[in-house]
Amino acid sequence: MIRCLFTLIVFVIGCVSGAFVCYVSFHSKVTYGNDASELILKIMNYSELEIAEENYSCEGSGNKKVGSVLASIVGSGLAYTVNSLSAGCGEGVCSVVISYCKPWQTSECGSRLLVFNEEPNGNIVPSSFKCLDIP
Repeated sequence: MIRCLFTLIVFVIGCVSGAFVCYVSFHSKVTYGNDASELILKIMNYSELEIAEENYSCEGSGNKKVGSVLASIVGSGLAYTVNSLSAGCGEGVCSVVISYCKPWQTSECGSRLLVFNEEPNGNIVPSSFKCLDIP
């Protein structure tokens, strides 16, 4: 009887510990490297710029300003480790991307992208901002 009770107590402690570890790892904050931070700060100079209708393919908010799109991407990326935030530039095209995945999903994750062009001197081309949602 005592052995059965001990086994039950160990099982309950294991379940509670496992649930706590899963909760903490799923809801922990994430820090990103300097490259992403610098790019985000650079974009913030254009936060009040409205994205052209033909370049806006994001669902949700009717606010089409660069700052609102960036806030939705960064906010989702910083909230949970399961949402992957990435930012970078290559060959004059820059992007900030958030991938929405549930912990149990390995494919079919959605993404939101804020894409823009950069001049050779590193300045952003204001008319090139695009918001894309990929289901």
